[in-house]
Amino acid sequence: MILDTFALRKQRYVSFRREGDRYEFDYVVTDNSLYYIDILFFHHRKLRFRVKTDS
Repeated sequence: MILDTFALRKQRYVSFRREGDRYEFDYVVTDNSLYYIDILFFHHRKLRFRVKTDS
């Protein structure tokens, strides 16, 4: 396994709300070069969202 140190520097943790089986969070995209948001649980990727921004 090779760690991607560049990706680790860009990693952000956000607080979330949990109601039963539902998780909610708010995240403001400030970087136009952000293409994906990965959701990880215990360091394993579970979801990936494609980010689309309008100018």
